[in-house]
Amino acid sequence: MKPLGYRVHQNLKRRLTDDLLIKMGCGRFYWDASIGKIKAPYGDSLSALCERVLSVVNEGSSVLIYGPPYSGKTCAAVIFGKRVLKYGGSVFFVQPHKLLTAIMKNEAYDDDLSILERCETAHLLILDAVGDKATIRQEEYHLENVVRARRDNLLSTVVTTPMSVEEFGDAYPAVARLIAGSGTVMHVCGQDWAHGGVAR
Repeated sequence: MKPLGYRVHQNLKRRLTDDLLIKMGCGRFYWDASIGKIKAPYGDSLSALCERVLSVVNEGSSVLIYGPPYSGKTCAAVIFGKRVLKYGGSVFFVQPHKLLTAIMKNEAYDDDLSILERCETAHLLILDAVGDKATIRQEEYHLENVVRARRDNLLSTVVTTPMSVEEFGDAYPAVARLIAGSGTVMHVCGQDWAHGGVAR
């Protein structure tokens, strides 16, 4: 069923509970991620993106976050996702190789939805570390189907990748075209989270 009306509401400001974060699926490692720990210039870009959360999600726009390993791409995506949760939206976080396995095994998300169905219906889907595994050919087909279904239903998708924009376009041409149609690109760099802890 095609979603109708607004998905997030600035006046709602829901409390972020453990249950909400568990359902989001990003893992406890990222639960305390916040813009305050980001010292690199991309923190300003992320702040501006979070300020636009209402328009991004309610208009079904997409976001591509790229940068080198341990630069904070996943944290940036989770921070944005938490803002969506705060304003009443639903968020699901998954990595492509796990999505591929879930599709092959028809794994359940809960009693009502499969993981694939959750990917297709959450108000915001975070596809993390796309291109980080050697399964690009298999991933491309399924990612295209998911992202296309979401675009057709005006649902937002955030993609993080260690690839450059050009490399991503070459490896995932269909997905890149779908995102480019209604997307924001953010380059995450200048801070090494492999040393000194995660962006919390």
